[in-house]
Amino acid sequence: MSYQIVTKLIFLGILSGGIFLFLLRAVRIWRNSAHLAVTPFFRFLWSLAGGIIPSLYWWKYRISAQTSVQRDNLLRKETATLNLKSPDNLICPLCGSEIERAWTVTENSSATVSKGPISCPRCDFRLDSCRFCQHFLAGKPGAWGQVGMGESDITCGRCSIYKEERPVDKTYSPSVAKKLKAYGVSSVRDSISIVDSYFPPDFCRAFTPDKKRIKAGDISWPNRKITALIKILNHTQREGQKVDKISDDEEKWLL
Repeated sequence: MSYQIVTKLIFLGILSGGIFLFLLRAVRIWRNSAHLAVTPFFRFLWSLAGGIIPSLYWWKYRISAQTSVQRDNLLRKETATLNLKSPDNLICPLCGSEIERAWTVTENSSATVSKGPISCPRCDFRLDSCRFCQHFLAGKPGAWGQVGMGESDITCGRCSIYKEERPVDKTYSPSVAKKLKAYGVSSVRDSISIVDSYFPPDFCRAFTPDKKRIKAGDISWPNRKITALIKILNHTQREGQKVDKISDDEEKWLL
């Protein structure tokens, strides 16, 4: 059997397997959406999209067609499978404790880190630490020209946002510092030093999560499923606050 024939057979096998998997997903989605009273037109579109990317249907389109009771039931069931008290919590990568309200969802429905401090109740881990921030320039002072997480030492570095006055001797190489002093420059305003990247400065309000750095720290970024569950949780909490407010207003009116 020639090489070309073998290649064609392999290609046909992969293509057939892909088509079969697509049809299997699409049929399952078609049947599931039938229970949600979705029109045939949208059932067809969702089946096509879900056949290619299943999570689009199961964690986006399906939820949009569910009732509030169905979404609440889904939230409880899926949160239990995650072994978390709440879908926006995080398991500490250092000690395994549960960090509450570590994640949130932005207005454009993207997952991100909640406003800090996001700290572990058991150990010193901080999700909003400098090493997970986009503004962190890793490396020892002598290696500051090589910015990024590729540094051999990411425990210290600089912050590209906050500045401080620093002697030229502690900022530049001896030869450059000598030339600057010759021109009468003894200090410069440069990025502040980060002595320990596990802890952000107390005054920091500029933390911006870096997804690649967080993943490199053995922390799973919320996928579409967890993001959808957080959105349901936030919606449920807002609805609960509205009910409480209405109850308070009615009580004040009666008094």
